[in-house]
Amino acid sequence: MMGLFIGAWAGLPIEAVVVWIAVTYGTTIVYEAVKIWQSSGKPARRAFFGGAESGVHRDASPPPASRQEDLESEPDRRYA
Repeated sequence: MMGLFIGAWAGLPIEAVVVWIAVTYGTTIVYEAVKIWQSSGKPARRAFFGGAESGVHRDASPPPASRQEDLESEPDRRYA
């Protein structure tokens, strides 16, 4: 114990106050994460770590080339 007490909270030591606040915060975060996961309908592994539809694959093909050349060759129809 550090010997620091909070008089406004019935003289509780500071460690007890920090533990109460940390546990309350952690419980709320876990509850909200599980609630979002349950409503998504996805398996836990895919919901928390992503899946095939996230676009991140180890053996993914490179992204498509830029269409800048195609855009430059097309006429500008905004002012026609």
